[in-house]
Amino acid sequence: MRIKAQCLSDDSGGYTGSRGLVKYQQLALLDVSEPVESRMINTFDYRMTDVEKEAYAGKCLGKTLTVDVKDWEVFNSRLKVKTGRIVDVK
Repeated sequence: MRIKAQCLSDDSGGYTGSRGLVKYQQLALLDVSEPVESRMINTFDYRMTDVEKEAYAGKCLGKTLTVDVKDWEVFNSRLKVKTGRIVDVK
């Protein structure tokens, strides 16, 4: 599924897991795809891969992204892209 989305937040964070410190870059996205009737109502989260962090970290806020989504998951009551990739940032 290809989604066009606006980036509402571009945050970095981290936590200490069983294997040590885990750092991540997470985006909160709002679906702006056409037609309007088929848009998702709520925002969703996208956690960048290490390769995407190098290219896009800190550069997405307020921009429109095209994201390919293969799988979703619910994490802490939020919808999150489980498997996907950033195709384009404008």
